[in-house]
Amino acid sequence: MRTARLFAPTFILLLTTAIFLLSGSAQDYTRWGLPEGAIVRFGQGGSRDFTYFPGGNRLAVLSSIGIWIYDVRTGEILDLVTDGPFMKDTWNIMVLSPNGRTLAVATDEALVRLWDMPTGKVKATLQTDRVAAVVFSPDGTMLASGGEGRSLCLWDAHTGKLLHNIVKARGSVYGVAFSPNGQIVASASWQTVELWNTVTGEHIGTFTGHPGWNKAVVFSPDGQTLASGNDYGNVILWDMNRIPAPDQ
Repeated sequence: MRTARLFAPTFILLLTTAIFLLSGSAQDYTRWGLPEGAIVRFGQGGSRDFTYFPGGNRLAVLSSIGIWIYDVRTGEILDLVTDGPFMKDTWNIMVLSPNGRTLAVATDEALVRLWDMPTGKVKATLQTDRVAAVVFSPDGTMLASGGEGRSLCLWDAHTGKLLHNIVKARGSVYGVAFSPNGQIVASASWQTVELWNTVTGEHIGTFTGHPGWNKAVVFSPDGQTLASGNDYGNVILWDMNRIPAPDQ
């Protein structure tokens, strides 16, 4: 009986502590960004993409509910960035500008939304083709999006203004990458990787001979080599000092 009497107060204390913690900051997120008429949220939605903030102390997680911001050192939820469209569309791709101030989120329904992270407000919504790839330029001033409508779009990352709409004839664009100096953007498509001048939008050249759909493309840090990957698991390295002319 003595053991039972000691156990009861201890159990009550633990239960009270747990309820206090759940009702405190640890569970505040259950009432963040709720749709009209909702009183609480259970769960955080399925995760679709991730990106670190500069410095590596915060992580953005794209979910079906919105963008959760975590402190990676403590695991604490810091914020939830969301609005109505997250309840309606399928958001699949997320990239953060190099300075961590602008977040671009793309949906497979032909939208790219730019968020101002210091305020959590949408600053631009970009209408384009069904989006398959999106990336910021190294200085964060431009955004490139590739789509399934045979086009590559270059945008002003601050205003959302369309700078160049490069309509392609070789198929959908599944991968995009900026050169380290931001002067060239590469687009990966059917059996080719094409290169474009980011200032003029002009075609610089085409690397051909990589079979199948090229789904990924990336520059080396020195900009001298370009790597592309395709559906068959093949990776090819291209010499940027030997770019074939556009008509070849």
